[in-house]
Amino acid sequence: MPYTRCCKSLAYEFKLLKLNNMKEVIEKLNEGLKDPEYRQGWIANIAMAQLDNERWYREKHNKVGKYLNYKDRHAIANLGAEYFLELLSK
Repeated sequence: MPYTRCCKSLAYEFKLLKLNNMKEVIEKLNEGLKDPEYRQGWIANIAMAQLDNERWYREKHNKVGKYLNYKDRHAIANLGAEYFLELLSK
């Protein structure tokens, strides 16, 4: 999956601005999230990480078109979060 706008631009900004601590990073992110287009980019990318992982999980576990129980949904949520973080850190 190619870089998405929010992930690529945030990683670029961190390098460009030489943000050295987590407080600076979070403050810069919060500032950026006030822009509706930038915020929508984040929302879309988080959502797609979840949806992609649900599809992959269903295919891998032979659950296409079948009910997902709590254990399945929890696993998908964790996989989606991990996938999003992987994209963010590239």
